[in-house]
Amino acid sequence: MGKADTMTEIAQPLVTVIVPVYKVEPYLRRCIDSIISQTYHNLEIILVDDGSPDGCPEICDEYAKRDSRIKVIHKKNGGLSDARNVGLGSSSGKYVTFVDSDDWIDNDLIETVMSLQPFKVALYGCTVVSEQGENIDVISSASSVRTITFRDDPCAVEQLINSSLFGYAWNKIYEKASIGNIRFMEIPQREDLIFNIEVMKNISEITLSESCGYYYLKRSDSILHGAYSGELPEIKNAIRNMKTVHPELDAAVNRRCANHILKTFILDFVFKYVCQNKVPSEKQKLSFIKELFSCSDIRKVIRYYFNEPRLLQFFSVCYKFNLPALFYHVIIRWWGND
Repeated sequence: MGKADTMTEIAQPLVTVIVPVYKVEPYLRRCIDSIISQTYHNLEIILVDDGSPDGCPEICDEYAKRDSRIKVIHKKNGGLSDARNVGLGSSSGKYVTFVDSDDWIDNDLIETVMSLQPFKVALYGCTVVSEQGENIDVISSASSVRTITFRDDPCAVEQLINSSLFGYAWNKIYEKASIGNIRFMEIPQREDLIFNIEVMKNISEITLSESCGYYYLKRSDSILHGAYSGELPEIKNAIRNMKTVHPELDAAVNRRCANHILKTFILDFVFKYVCQNKVPSEKQKLSFIKELFSCSDIRKVIRYYFNEPRLLQFFSVCYKFNLPALFYHVIIRWWGND
């Protein structure tokens, strides 16, 4: 390695950008173009073709021929978590970030965030865009650059975990060493949230950037906004694993953070699996509710149901008095699509 290369490595450590690709042909070129045009040049770009049945594999190969920084991995369809994990296993960068293949980023986003190094994890905001190209919302992580230390600022940590931005992987740049052997769980939803919680246990601070240069495309047919396809969500496992959010937070803060996260799981899974999902039969859905009600660990969550959304309040009452059938029939009437 020459002197110039050494200086580049010091100024610009290698950043691996992992892009899972599946059935996004209309959006993929815009995504890749936004990455290869970054003002931060020292990139390793891994396009993981997750067995996409459209023209995405050919587009990935086309871009790999044009830019030597791009590596394409073709694999059988295994889902978003599996694609990201394959990308992580093939990454060489000191830092790692994720871009969903229907989204795009400002051409100076990576440079802006990397200017804050050294950091363990840097979190930034996003701009939500409709399919018609209109900006729906701008969600900022901070009004100015700041670093939150878990031991010294537990209130800020709790506020961060309770925020909507914490639960995603695509609005962060991670030091790869802080990820270690952690991988995304293969669960129907909120795999990003669990991943971030596990990574957070390896670090003692997190850096916030005021940038909102990640453009999140809100699609009606996306995984996040669609109903589940029929699999039984792993709520009970998530509850049992959510004992401690971070070892440097005191017991009360840990408990409140864990309960917030578990509420998110319950609200999300119940609404999307029971109310929106038309694949399981009524008998199967009711069986799911009964199984959920049989989980004694949920008691850690429902003790904090006051001033919560109506669904969680009603869930708490029905759980307390073991009324799964009542809960099911009422929420189908209130929120169901039938």
